[in-house]
Amino acid sequence: MADLVVADIADVSVARLHGHACWDCGAVEDVLIPAGEAIVAGFSVTWPIVKCSRHAEGGSGR
Repeated sequence: MADLVVADIADVSVARLHGHACWDCGAVEDVLIPAGEAIVAGFSVTWPIVKCSRHAEGGSGR
């Protein structure tokens, strides 16, 4: 089971969903650390997500 559920595809950017930006803040210029998976409501595909070094240790900011 995925760690996160996104209620609507409009709630998350493509960069975050594809693991190219921090899931919590959208940072792309920081070290990105694997942080689990997300699933978009209505879809069965899970997406690996990442967090920046600041959010990886502090939990989710969303």
